[in-house]
Amino acid sequence: MKVASPCETFAAGLRSTNEAAIRMIGNDLTQEQALFQVAPGTSHILWLAGHLVYATGHIAAHAIGIETDAADRCTKLFDMGSKPLADPSGYPAIGDVCNHLATETQRVVSALEGMDASLLEKPTPSEVPVAEMLPTVGQFLGALPGHNMYHVGQIVLLRRAQGLPGGFGM
Repeated sequence: MKVASPCETFAAGLRSTNEAAIRMIGNDLTQEQALFQVAPGTSHILWLAGHLVYATGHIAAHAIGIETDAADRCTKLFDMGSKPLADPSGYPAIGDVCNHLATETQRVVSALEGMDASLLEKPTPSEVPVAEMLPTVGQFLGALPGHNMYHVGQIVLLRRAQGLPGGFGM
């Protein structure tokens, strides 16, 4: 049995959390359901999905030193400083965002699986918003699945608040 390298282990964590997000969003949501907010200005499922695209396709890609186009499509709508909008005209379709999340996840995971463990000791690039809190790439990659699962929990809650199945047997 082959033992996974540290980078393969981090890649597996990213893959599994993002796949959980895609499963929890499901393919049954209308755009209106994806934009449901429990209170004005709070996160909705579409914003959470887009934020995971941003965290994966821009922040994680940047942290491991690969290029991506996710920043161009997602930064303004879904970065840490953005505010969820209730207006549907400001967003792409939820299915498109989920497809983008799957594509960016596969791209980042594939790159990470082939990287040397020495990457994990490198400083987190200063452009990564949490670089001061997570000063090495390894620390950043170790925290990323927790960040993503936090948002998966929010997605489950937003589904349940609408009377939809939440997943995870809920």
